[in-house]
Amino acid sequence: MELKINEPWITSKVRCQNGYAYIDKPFWNAEKQCADHKREYIGKYDGKVFTPNKTYHRLKSEY
Repeated sequence: MELKINEPWITSKVRCQNGYAYIDKPFWNAEKQCADHKREYIGKYDGKVFTPNKTYHRLKSEY
C-alpha cells in the first residue's frame, strides 16, 4: 500500500506495511555488489489517518 503525503521534502517513496509508514531509501551496496534499501519509520497509518512520529517531524524540520 502506498501512502500519499503532500510534502515536497519526501523525495523517496512512502510505503505502509501492517499499519506502519516507512520512507524507503534505495542505494547501491558496493560491498555486496547489489541494490539494497533502508527503511525509516515515520508513523502509523490505519487506512484513513496518518499519525506522524518524532522522526517525521525531525525530517520535516531539517528540510
